[in-house]
Amino acid sequence: MILNYTRIIAQDYAEQPIRDCVITVPVFYTQAQRRAMLYAANLVGLNVLQLMTDAAATALNYGLFRQASFNATPQYIMFYDVGALSTTASIIEYRKAQVKEGSVANTYPQLSVKGVGYDHLLGGLEIDIRLRDHLARSFEGMKKTQGSVFESPRAMGKLLKEAKRVKRVLSANTDFYAQVEGLLEDVDFKLKVTREELEAMCSDLYDRVQEPVRQALEAADMTMVEMDSVILMGGGTRVPRFQEALLKAVNKPDLGRSLNTDEAAALGAVYQAAGQTKLFRVKKFIVKDANVLPIVVSFEKRVSGEGEEGEEEEEEVVKVVKKTLFQRSNAYPQKKVLTFNRYSKDFPFSVYYSHLGFLSDDEKTYVGRLNLSEVYLAGVGDALSTHSGAEAKGIKAHFRMDESGLLLLDYVESLFEYPPDEEEQSTFAKIGSTLSNLFGGGSSETETTEEPSSAATEEGEGEKAGTETEGEGEGVSEKEEEAGEGDQEEKVEEDDEGAVEEEDLHSDEGAKEEEAVPVEEEEGEVPAGEETPESAAAAGNSEETETRDETPPTEETTPPTTDEGEEGDEKEAENDSETTPEPEGSQANDTASDAESTKKSKKKERRRFQPAGR
Repeated sequence: MILNYTRIIAQDYAEQPIRDCVITVPVFYTQAQRRAMLYAANLVGLNVLQLMTDAAATALNYGLFRQASFNATPQYIMFYDVGALSTTASIIEYRKAQVKEGSVANTYPQLSVKGVGYDHLLGGLEIDIRLRDHLARSFEGMKKTQGSVFESPRAMGKLLKEAKRVKRVLSANTDFYAQVEGLLEDVDFKLKVTREELEAMCSDLYDRVQEPVRQALEAADMTMVEMDSVILMGGGTRVPRFQEALLKAVNKPDLGRSLNTDEAAALGAVYQAAGQTKLFRVKKFIVKDANVLPIVVSFEKRVSGEGEEGEEEEEEVVKVVKKTLFQRSNAYPQKKVLTFNRYSKDFPFSVYYSHLGFLSDDEKTYVGRLNLSEVYLAGVGDALSTHSGAEAKGIKAHFRMDESGLLLLDYVESLFEYPPDEEEQSTFAKIGSTLSNLFGGGSSETETTEEPSSAATEEGEGEKAGTETEGEGEGVSEKEEEAGEGDQEEKVEEDDEGAVEEEDLHSDEGAKEEEAVPVEEEEGEVPAGEETPESAAAAGNSEETETRDETPPTEETTPPTTDEGEEGDEKEAENDSETTPEPEGSQANDTASDAESTKKSKKKERRRFQPAGR
């Protein structure tokens, strides 16, 4: 009803149909709550472009009008939002980020959510309810009616409305009269309320103001000294006692009040929606949100192996392995790849919330069910039997947390690597080998025998390095690079029980940076801009390039017996026509043949299969 009513209001104002939208949700919304919001929007015919947290939307609205002050040096702002039902403290980093789009590097403003703290039971509505109950008890004490005001929903509704009005007035005045005409049985009600009385009713609430601040600093691993300023957000921050408690908690001389506390989140969502449609052209502003609740994957592993025939099943020891998929304050959108090793049969794994020690017992109860999904991978045995002649390289499950903070399992694949095949020599390889034997003599044979071993050594080193950074655009270090410089990945090596590969997939950052993020390398293939041992040697010595081939030279190493004069002429003619390379052509052809041979030496196959159930 609320979403449909909101759309009707927007359509009346815009005088045109509205379908696409960006909806803001609290930072502590779970996966189930986010999906429920999408389902509700779908019921009323809304196409949700993105679910955006109110912290990110507020920060976007704040940063739009202060882009000129941003530079490469990060600025940290804390937003303290006291809403009707909850209170949130979020730490936002602002800076200019350089993004490589194709061959051009552009600079855009960027905000990143570094840490979030919240109390979902602390809000302005709690103050209204306590003041309403105070007014109701005062009316009951007058004993002017036979019935009880607490048993009349209509009368309690009138008192709640009056309590909200009194609270707003007491924010600027020390006392005020609450009055309701015909509250119950045509009896009027009037009572004087002072600010001191209101503060006494809510004294325990003000003591909880500092807890969201502490949680946010802990999540961001920062201190208040690093905060440039604290900005107030939400109607509850108008209460003077709230401001006093917050000033004491953040230890700052003053609080920022420059935001429109009622509309900042909505205006930020509007700008984000405009940037995702083709109807408007707005300046790019990169937004990186953060995951609040850690997500873990657990599966079973045999410690003593699968066992051979004759062994008893009692000897098999099975333990549960847990891998953290998305940690607290992980940026999203992002991809993670979880690798399962040593599995030859179908198996299940679980995805759930874990490591919630930073939450209070009430907050844990609010999270509700911790289990997110039960996945059973079927078809593992069939894939292994189909590729029985290949070496299994593990099973990879590709997870993704999209722009709305929803966790998705895109697909699961099994990787197999086939041994090198003995391929017939290519035409160029045969020509190079023959010429080497005719004119190079024994020394040529020695060179062609030794150089491939050197190249193989370099290739082995390259494969070793490639193994450490294997993945789709994954990074080479566990420490995340500066945000905004392109898509980033991080692979966490955690023994052979399974490895988690991390990839930042922020769609707004454009193409990936080629220098900072290596592209996945299939064995035998050469990434763009990188020299192979064969191509490097070809550039240095064309004659060696022609004689270098992975296949050994033919056994015939001496020229046939002919007339020496004719032999010399033929040698000279052949040498002039065959072995004298053009500046680039011959090198390119021979390099192509070597690359082709290297490609054929090893093959890696991927077998994709969807999970049987989630």
